[in-house]
Amino acid sequence: MAVFGDNQCWSWVHFNHSNTIQSDYNISSVSHIGTGFYAIFIDSDAPTSNYCILGNGQWDSTAPNNVSNFGSYGNAQHSTSRFDCANVNPASQAKFNGNTGMFAAIFSTD
Repeated sequence: MAVFGDNQCWSWVHFNHSNTIQSDYNISSVSHIGTGFYAIFIDSDAPTSNYCILGNGQWDSTAPNNVSNFGSYGNAQHSTSRFDCANVNPASQAKFNGNTGMFAAIFSTD
């Protein structure tokens, strides 16, 4: 059961490098928009664009330490219906297409 509303998790998603959504709540689709860049579309719009995005990525499920930084970036689209994220190797700062999965959740503030 999901709980959402003011100051709660508004939506979340787990997807892989093929934009296949593994599981989600309140997400309509994911698009690959460039190497390491993804657009995530919210099914029922957030009340405002004042929300927090939390994310992380994983590129190899067989190795325990292969975690990437996954989240919003400087000029990313951030609206009530869409947010963009980048997947970054923390060691090299290079953007790359995630392999095993990317995970993101947004929390509304209004």
